Amino acid sequence: MSRGIAYFSIFAMIAANGALIFFAPDSLSMIIVGVMLLFILVATLFGLLQMINFTTGFKTGKQTIRDNLVSPTESAWTALMSLGDMFGNKTLDNIFEEYKVKIRFQRESEQTLNELDDYINEETVAMRCWNGVVAQIPGTLTGIGVLGTFVGLLLGIGSVGFSSAEAALESIQTLLSGINIAFYTSIAGIIMSILFNIIYRMIWNVTTRELGLYLDDFHKYVIPTVDEQERYKEQLNREYVLERLERIPREMPNAMAGASGGGSSSHMPGVRVASGSMNEKILLPQIIQGIKENEFTYALSPKHDIHTREMLSAEAVIRWHHKKLGSIPQNIFMPIIEENGLITKISRQIWEDVFRQMHEWEENNVPYVPVALNITKVDLLSDKGDISDFFKFMIDKYNIPPRMVEIEIAMDAFTDAKEVAVECVNSFRAKGIKVILDKFDGNFVPIDAIENLKVDALKLTVSGYDTKDSCTIIEEVYDQARIRSCVVDCEGIKSMEQVKALRKGGCRLVQGSFFSPLINPDEFVKQ
Repeated sequence: MSRGIAYFSIFAMIAANGALIFFAPDSLSMIIVGVMLLFILVATLFGLLQMINFTTGFKTGKQTIRDNLVSPTESAWTALMSLGDMFGNKTLDNIFEEYKVKIRFQRESEQTLNELDDYINEETVAMRCWNGVVAQIPGTLTGIGVLGTFVGLLLGIGSVGFSSAEAALESIQTLLSGINIAFYTSIAGIIMSILFNIIYRMIWNVTTRELGLYLDDFHKYVIPTVDEQERYKEQLNREYVLERLERIPREMPNAMAGASGGGSSSHMPGVRVASGSMNEKILLPQIIQGIKENEFTYALSPKHDIHTREMLSAEAVIRWHHKKLGSIPQNIFMPIIEENGLITKISRQIWEDVFRQMHEWEENNVPYVPVALNITKVDLLSDKGDISDFFKFMIDKYNIPPRMVEIEIAMDAFTDAKEVAVECVNSFRAKGIKVILDKFDGNFVPIDAIENLKVDALKLTVSGYDTKDSCTIIEEVYDQARIRSCVVDCEGIKSMEQVKALRKGGCRLVQGSFFSPLINPDEFVKQ
């Protein structure tokens, strides 16, 4: 629907209402139909015309992208930042300026850039077009027509009298006049309701279609979606790390030499050489060397109240700072250290570092929040005693209140080592330590199958979900959680749409770079 057709349709609707006023059989019918016209004019001014303006803005935005941002000689980012008004629409351009400020900061901080959909989407357009109000107009017009029907019938019936023949004839004429009002206003209400609804639906559908087409072009030519950015960034990180590692002289550590020769090593027992992955063959010697040189440290990932953004707790996240390459992304080294059994050695070092840091905070009266420590399936299976005893020893050694310690146990520990995991959960909780089931994917079936599982919360990970489908999945997960009376926290959030779905579902605790970056322990204080 072009802008001209939309204007013509609105004009035709208003003209039809004017004709109904002109041909009204009496003044009362004229007033009732006039009230309908008043509602239509207000809805047109604040709703329909705004929708048409937004539609034109999205078309202008598409053309702006193709004229200014698809250039072989200039990067899309440079062109985007130099653009003034993209839409030719004041409201949309103001929202877009807010978006540019946000992504400029994110780019400088090397964060994943927000999707434009978080700022310009169907919900924000609907709010500024009074869509919720405009959608009620057809029903309102029908209701006014029905009201006119009852008014006409009441006027007719109220004047009925049979005291004389003349009075009876006059009553019949008044009754017929009232019926005339009733039918005319009812028909007028139905006609105008149908016309308005058709025109409104056509204009709104065109607006949302143009919005979708604009966003598709924006993600295609300017800034990819969050999912695409993350996949691309991971690939670049992986290629960069492996390419740089290839240049480093590979002096095989003693543990590796022993493992590769079939012998044993007192330095790193149990380590094996992977025969499959080239990534692993390159990284494993560097990881072993990194353990010896204390390159593995941790950062704190804050957990926030979704409503107030108050920091309620934090998670200790393993980091690897290579002496030559700098920070290595966790998704590159974590699978290798877990598969080769190195995670337990690193974990115990990190756990004690965290307890030592908490003790310093306690000694210096620095306000802090509970800190969560991760336990993997490998940690549970490799521990010859009760792993909770180690934490009890750390709590006593560093004089840390148990309520300030949380334990996050990965989901695969419960599916692959169920009895050990459940026993550890019960032991931790008996010592006053909160336990969270980590890396929950939203599937309650395996959880329901575990008998006597009494964790304090599940932590839903939505980073693997497609952003467009995740809101529906979140709603389903929290519906199931309410049935089971489960507490579900969330991490890996990418968009404001997901935040809204989580708030609606009843989530309280959220975590991830969308809310806060990782914080170094020496810079960490309760906010």
